[in-house]
Amino acid sequence: MKDYFRPLEQPEYETLVDDGDFEIRQYQHIRIADVTVGGDQVQALREGFKILAKYISGENSFSKKIPMMSPVFQTSFGAKWQTSFILPKGFDNENLPLPLDKKIRLGSFPKRKMIAYIFSGNVDEINLDDHYQILKKYLNEKNIITSGNPLYAFYNPPWIPSFMKRNEILLEVIS
Repeated sequence: MKDYFRPLEQPEYETLVDDGDFEIRQYQHIRIADVTVGGDQVQALREGFKILAKYISGENSFSKKIPMMSPVFQTSFGAKWQTSFILPKGFDNENLPLPLDKKIRLGSFPKRKMIAYIFSGNVDEINLDDHYQILKKYLNEKNIITSGNPLYAFYNPPWIPSFMKRNEILLEVIS
């Protein structure tokens, strides 16, 4: 019997500051596969997830399955949303299968310091915006300067009850 509730591998980071629901973390280099699609946030997450799931399920140049990792990242660029899957450590340019779907890009997040705001609930634009406002208030109170668009991190499958879901909003910390 498959273990559907086994914890998925997650990217490594060092927690520099732990302030309840807020953490400042130092992330190492993270290799990703991503796809950008239009539509509202929820629709784009579903569509992006489906495309990327095919890639890690073996629709790639090696017909090789790639282990699923957590979280799934999403960020917006105007009217489009980029969904990203983290690729496991151990993959490099020699052994990383190329996507067959030309919409998928392989890339990486550089080593960087990020602030994370951890919250629960369903993943929709209203809930994300409400929590982003809480994060912005915290940043202002603590005089933390950030850069870039919010990076949303979703750790759980959709069938998990909303009060049990772990979500995060991450921003790169400048100072």
